[in-house]
Amino acid sequence: SSLQTLVAAALALGAAAPGRSVTALSEVSVSPDTRLMLGAPNVNDEDVAADNLSGTVSVVSIGAIPAEAELDAYAVRPHGEQLLSFSTTVLLPGGATARPGDVWRYDGVTYALEFDAAAVGLPDAANVDAVAVYGSALLLSFDVSLDIGAVHFEPEDLVLLDGGTFCMF
Repeated sequence: SSLQTLVAAALALGAAAPGRSVTALSEVSVSPDTRLMLGAPNVNDEDVAADNLSGTVSVVSIGAIPAEAELDAYAVRPHGEQLLSFSTTVLLPGGATARPGDVWRYDGVTYALEFDAAAVGLPDAANVDAVAVYGSALLLSFDVSLDIGAVHFEPEDLVLLDGGTFCMF
């Protein structure tokens, strides 16, 4: 299945590189770009599926996200707060508007803007299509080429955002 392929890829990426330590992987979380039929849980493109690597797949609660939303980036901070980015403009519960370049934090009750694309001058066409947590910083990837300050980034690049500073990762 697609989820098994993603789990295998994540496990391969977690293999030790020379001189690096390995953290045990206990779960893989994904948000599909189409509906997945995984037996008991059916996972839509606005959902997150978590595989505990022991044969159980469950749908993770990310709040009451509208069905027309397309979640395309997801990560979890060490304290459990979830980071979400959407490929479409979405009206979140509570009345906030999430745009494709933004990253939102969900603590299980409320949504708060974690990364505001407009505030750093990103074009409306820039979509965050991947997000990860790196210590206290964020790793972002965008679906278009863009310049942030004097640095040029391509869609396949990982951008480190640390304390308001952007650099190539």
